[in-house]
Amino acid sequence: RELNNSNKLNFQVKKRKKAAQHDHQDHCQVCGDGGDLVCCPLCPCAVHLQCVGLSHPKQLYSCTHHRCSTCSKNRASAGGLLFPCQSCPRSFCEDCLPKGVQFLDCVERFEKLGFDSSKNVVYIHCSPICNIHAREELGYVSLQQGRHVRKEPLDLSYNFGASTSHDLDQAQAEVAVNAQQEESALSKFMRTRGGKTVQLIPKSAGKPKSRTKSMEKLCPISGVVLEHFETMTAAAKSVNCYCTRLTMHMRKQPNELFGGFVFRFAQQIPMSDTQVQHNIASALLKLEPDNEQQGEGLI
Repeated sequence: RELNNSNKLNFQVKKRKKAAQHDHQDHCQVCGDGGDLVCCPLCPCAVHLQCVGLSHPKQLYSCTHHRCSTCSKNRASAGGLLFPCQSCPRSFCEDCLPKGVQFLDCVERFEKLGFDSSKNVVYIHCSPICNIHAREELGYVSLQQGRHVRKEPLDLSYNFGASTSHDLDQAQAEVAVNAQQEESALSKFMRTRGGKTVQLIPKSAGKPKSRTKSMEKLCPISGVVLEHFETMTAAAKSVNCYCTRLTMHMRKQPNELFGGFVFRFAQQIPMSDTQVQHNIASALLKLEPDNEQQGEGLI
């Protein structure tokens, strides 16, 4: 038979709140003194009733670290994360977080009390004063100060089996064999003739690419070098012409004028002044056959 409502209350199992599984600090989070303290049920902090404005211990549901000091948001209203200060009673949400705070990976003094200081919370030092107080009074040591401790190297040889030395020797032997094979492959392209070593180039290698020749533009009257060009294309552009025309000109008629100037390769041996003047005069005569007197005056 079903129980009446009055009998149901007698058989109901009352849910008990889980007690805190961590210890608490021995000083007030607000003033820093000891004495009669009231422990926070949610974290290791402890406070004086007078410091938080309460008259009875049952009125303390949580300390000031579980509510934003600026907007009074709790952890759920702040998006599930708060930023309490290790040294003072202030705490902040992400929107009210001041600039220049120092974030802490964990709080060692809370970890020693059995409290997980990195779960749903990120402890900070909200000001330089709090940072100094944590170093001098609470024994805080930053990670940078603790990096000078040198640990012994780890021995991971057991992960590779008992025959580690044998495997290393086998690997060295394989490397030596590969080196010998590479040397024998290179020797196929080498041949000794008359005491001289000649390197045989495979047919697939092709001819080496020729380097670009620099050019010079000379004045047709004085023979002075006016400009220097690294490529033939740049030399052709200086007279508003295509590179192919300048290439054909240098092959067939290199001593004649091209675009009103004399062009030559910079690697060539410079011509003498008499030869330059003779070439210029002959070129002018070909360009202007009717005006022979002007060409003779340039000689």
